[in-house]
Amino acid sequence: MKNAKQYTITTDDRADVVAWNEATHAITMGLGVLIQETNSEKQYYNSGTSDAPVWNSISEITYKDVYHERKSIADITATTDGLTTGLIPAGRTFANVTSSSATKAVTLPTINANSVGQTIDLFVGSNGYKLVTPASSGNKINNVVADGTNQLDVAANSLLRCVQVSATGWVCYQVAPTTITVVAPDND
Repeated sequence: MKNAKQYTITTDDRADVVAWNEATHAITMGLGVLIQETNSEKQYYNSGTSDAPVWNSISEITYKDVYHERKSIADITATTDGLTTGLIPAGRTFANVTSSSATKAVTLPTINANSVGQTIDLFVGSNGYKLVTPASSGNKINNVVADGTNQLDVAANSLLRCVQVSATGWVCYQVAPTTITVVAPDND
């Protein structure tokens, strides 16, 4: 292919960021993908989605783009197994949690070494919930594996702050109207 441009693609190791469609021979690239023209060193950043990419020259990325990506809110509804509406999407920094019962679950996002340092605040109203990590991940909350048998009980009317401190671990603490507590997950 004479005159064809070559690109290097960089992602943050999330499987959902770059996808190859075998039927159409098309590649889709989600928010945050960086591509670089191999011969010219020009870089482009996708500030859109996989379905509607918006490619910007790296010099055109604004504070607003970066801030929007880092400060994003999710509405989460706790479920029996912590799946579907109970999953906290990657990249969210705040979640409003709705729970119909303290036995319902919410699941933290998948993590790796590249996401260390992220913080997620979760606020819940009248009913608490159980916080877990993705199934079979081996991820820990307050140094206890919380991907199956164990879960962190979160009190009603509280704010839970979770900070990713390692490739497989979170430290979480609860802030209620008059107390701040750190609780280890258990298997109740």
